[in-house]
Amino acid sequence: MPLPRPAEEIVCDLDSTHEGLAIARTRGRHGTGDVARELGPVSGFVVDDVYVAGDTVWCSDVEEAIERHRPRTVVVNGSAARFVDSDPLVMTTADIREVVRRVPRVVVVHLEAINHCRDTRAFVRAEVPDALVPEDGETIEI
Repeated sequence: MPLPRPAEEIVCDLDSTHEGLAIARTRGRHGTGDVARELGPVSGFVVDDVYVAGDTVWCSDVEEAIERHRPRTVVVNGSAARFVDSDPLVMTTADIREVVRRVPRVVVVHLEAINHCRDTRAFVRAEVPDALVPEDGETIEI
């Protein structure tokens, strides 16, 4: 079975509206190098002024989505999750800092969710104090 095409070959941007909500699909990268190519394209979504980045690391696709859509809030999957022999598949604290530099409100999820998630809530809170890091089941109004 052939591997999925690299994300850069797939048109992922789709703008739409649904019941008055503006919705745009965005791109991302689930890791770097060979792992990202094997895992295939990633989609995030901007709904009005909230950007849910999805399973992506900091990359030009994320930067472009922020520049284009100017979200008020971004929800990122943090934790620096990785395979045993890979670079991170989702955002590290350094990646999250890049988002915090550009957006007024950043919510970090995907922490302590799976055994390959390296960064804990306490670590992310200490390293990126301007990000919101909810507890399991906690509600954050966006």
